[in-house]
Amino acid sequence: MLVLLLGTTLFDAAAGACGDGAADVPLTQAYYLAIGRGEKKASDVTCIPDKVFEGFAGAVTLGPMPALASIGGQAFSSMQGVLTLEAGDCPQLTTIGFWAFYSLSNPASTVTFGALPALASIGGYAFSGMQGVVLTLEAGDCPQLSTIGPEAFAFLSNPASTVSFGALPALTAIGESAFSSMQGVLTLE
Repeated sequence: MLVLLLGTTLFDAAAGACGDGAADVPLTQAYYLAIGRGEKKASDVTCIPDKVFEGFAGAVTLGPMPALASIGGQAFSSMQGVLTLEAGDCPQLTTIGFWAFYSLSNPASTVTFGALPALASIGGYAFSGMQGVVLTLEAGDCPQLSTIGPEAFAFLSNPASTVSFGALPALTAIGESAFSSMQGVLTLE
C-alpha cells in the first residue's frame, strides 16, 4: 500500500545524533579541513551532522564516502559556496535528513550519489529548491526505502539533474509534492 502524505511533516528518521556512537566519524568543518591537509579521508566519514555546512560560503569538495550512514537535517542547507559532492556508492546510507540540501544555490555545485541499497528515509525538502545545481542520484534498488518526505525533490531547477530509483518494495509513503516542479529526469521503476 502506498500512502500520499499531506501537510508539512518532516521525516528525520536518524537514530541518535551524528557523533553519538563510539564508531561514528562525523564530517565536521574541522574534519573537512583535515581532509584538505591530507590528514583525514572522506571515505572514513560515517555521518554528516545537522547544520554543519548550513549557509556556508566556502567551497566543499568531497570524494567517495562508502562508510556514510546518515546525512543530518539542514547539513548543507542554504550553502552559498560551491559544493562538489561525489559520494559514489553509499551502501550504508540509511537516512538523508530533512532540508539536507535545501536551497543549495550555487549553480557550480554538483551532488552525486550512486547505489543506496540501505536507504530507508529521505526527509522532507531534502533536495528541494536546489537552484541551478546538478543533482545525480542513481540509487538503484532500495529495498528498505519506506518514506520520501514532502517536497523532497521539488523545485530542482537544472534540467541536467537525474533522480533514478530501481525497485522500491518497502515504499509506503510519498509526501505531498515530493517531485513538484522538478526539472530533469525522474525514473521510478
